[in-house]
Amino acid sequence: MKKIFLGILIGISIFFTIGCSKEKVIDNGNPSEPNNPSEPEIIEDEFKIKLEDNGLKALENEYVFSTLDDQNSDFFYDAIIAFEVNNDWKNCTSISEPIIEIEDEAILPKEAITFNLITNSDIVGSSGSNEIARLDFKINRSLLKVGETKFKFTTKPQNGSSTIYKETTLCVKVIIKEYGSIVVDSCKASFKLDIENIEELLEKNVINNLKSIEFAINDYKNEGIYGSNVILRFVDNLSLDKSQYEYDDLILAANLNYKAYVFITYYDEISMRDKYINLNVEFINYDNSTIKLDNENSSFMILKDSKEKIDLKLAQNN
Repeated sequence: MKKIFLGILIGISIFFTIGCSKEKVIDNGNPSEPNNPSEPEIIEDEFKIKLEDNGLKALENEYVFSTLDDQNSDFFYDAIIAFEVNNDWKNCTSISEPIIEIEDEAILPKEAITFNLITNSDIVGSSGSNEIARLDFKINRSLLKVGETKFKFTTKPQNGSSTIYKETTLCVKVIIKEYGSIVVDSCKASFKLDIENIEELLEKNVINNLKSIEFAINDYKNEGIYGSNVILRFVDNLSLDKSQYEYDDLILAANLNYKAYVFITYYDEISMRDKYINLNVEFINYDNSTIKLDNENSSFMILKDSKEKIDLKLAQNN
């Protein structure tokens, strides 16, 4: 009897053990794939670089500008983001209202940007057409802050070939650097200027009411990089009481066209206003391996550091 009772208890124990045993399932929100986490959501980059679209192309892979020179805010070169069109845009004269987006407006504010539509006639003159040639975005340097951002532009051509009637978007990187920190190839040049014959030339040009005399070295064709580590414009005040001036180790851009001249300001009694005249200088003593002259335009290039002073004199044919 005891054996029968013990057998019954063992049977009941086994039944409850088997019947109550269940597989433990972890609920991860995806019953069909209980052991795989859900895929992360892919977020598209709103400011993905795009240099060309629908016949519109950025002129640079990235645009580098400097801030304004606080010491001389009157002299600067325009900072322009420029996009050009190809032949697909032939006969296109109009686009939809441009949409401009900036990734970081603390660096490049929208209010710093002025949009200009450049036509063929703007480039070649009155003989040209009103077809769109380029899109320019002029930037006010005084509003820029140092850093990197992206500039995104969206528009839609309104006429011309039907193949270009679609949304067109470009996005470029814009780098803003502190004035003077953009590094370019440079050379040191020293000059000695002789203005001994200046009074003779003033009399020859009938200049009586002299106001100022300045010696200047300028970036002749405005091809230099504004905000770089070189001089693009050098000016020094001169006096009739002194005939010779020396300038040591001016840091100029290598292989850039410069022009040296003496700038005269005087008061004209007939017109009752200030007038100006440039007096050319001649290069008297120089090393051909250091400097390259363009006598036709009275301009020069510095090729390497000058070991000796370059002698300049007011040209007699002024």
